[in-house]
Amino acid sequence: LCTSTITYIDGDKGILRHRGYDIKDLAEKSDFLEVAYLLIYGELPSGEQ
Repeated sequence: LCTSTITYIDGDKGILRHRGYDIKDLAEKSDFLEVAYLLIYGELPSGEQ
């Protein structure tokens, strides 16, 4: 189990989250720059960003 403000990992349960978002959802719905923005600023970018 690993917890920080950026990442949550529970290997026993197979859980990996960045800033509260499941990694599978990020991989399917976001591109690299959106995830980088999320990791840096704590939220996904809006359409204008």
